[in-house]
Amino acid sequence: MLMISTLVIGQVDFDPTKLKRNTQFNKNTISHKDISITIPIDWQLWSKNETEYLKSELNKQSEYRMEFDYYLTLNSQEDYPNITVAIKESEDFRNIPFNDFKNYFKELYGQMTETVLDGMDSFITNHNDESFLVDEENNRFFVKSTGTVANIGSVRSNSVIIMIEQYVININYSNTLEQYDKFESALLIMANSIKIKK
Repeated sequence: MLMISTLVIGQVDFDPTKLKRNTQFNKNTISHKDISITIPIDWQLWSKNETEYLKSELNKQSEYRMEFDYYLTLNSQEDYPNITVAIKESEDFRNIPFNDFKNYFKELYGQMTETVLDGMDSFITNHNDESFLVDEENNRFFVKSTGTVANIGSVRSNSVIIMIEQYVININYSNTLEQYDKFESALLIMANSIKIKK
């Protein structure tokens, strides 16, 4: 953590209440109604038109529609790694206990996975779910899986599903197996940064 030690040393009087603000700092975020999600460094948010075009192209290859609101890639690449963000809003979500929603999602996911994959058999094969991890403290759970993508090879995905007030937010990170670990921190950066504007 060289940067943190450098920042501390740079404060001449070593007074933690007098950290020098960087006036040139401008946080890169996704803003969706009253939600704010930090975009990790070097990741690029696609425009609405670009995202809609991508969904249109993907949905030509899938019997069932893929829906997401935002699409991100690294500045230097287009296909992998990538991150999608889907945000659903309903006042009913406020009244659903997290454990009930988690159990409902897990059952629904189990019922739908095979059907959805059958509808994508022209470009996804050999799909395997690796883990379903629950973080009750933060009202979220993670679903990790791998599959073989046509013209790409083995790809791993990790989705975090978060309940927060009237929203359910799904952030999905996907990458080739060889590069997966290198960029996975971007998923946690985004998941940990979610804020609701009051």
